[in-house]
Amino acid sequence: MKHLTLVLLFIVISSFAKAQLNKSQSEIMQLMANDDKWTFDVSGLNNAGEPYLSYRYKEKDWTKGFYFKNDSCGMISIIIPNKQLGDVIKDMNSKFTSNGHNLWTDDKEKTYYSIILTDNKPYFQVYEVLISSITKINSN
Repeated sequence: MKHLTLVLLFIVISSFAKAQLNKSQSEIMQLMANDDKWTFDVSGLNNAGEPYLSYRYKEKDWTKGFYFKNDSCGMISIIIPNKQLGDVIKDMNSKFTSNGHNLWTDDKEKTYYSIILTDNKPYFQVYEVLISSITKINSN
């Protein structure tokens, strides 16, 4: 039952996240304000000087970050405790095309997902970016 709950939660979060890419900061803030599970955590500038917004889902101990370029959300990062890694990978394998090396493609939504593991940290990160964003970076 616990596994099913986690899988269903990830389905909801990943489908909600897809609707958030390419949204403006104000649109993201409004969407997140309407979601009673997530609470605002912090905002600021990343190392490249671009703005981000961060929200917490305390029940699952997840953090979700939205990263903006030209006031458009170009990347979403979800920080998840390591103990949930196996369930998240199984869920991603069931929904998306695995490209190996912790990278998945959602052809329907034109989105890449990647899992980044960090040594000596109690969490891992799932990044979501539009395929068109990667194409633009590679063409420059």
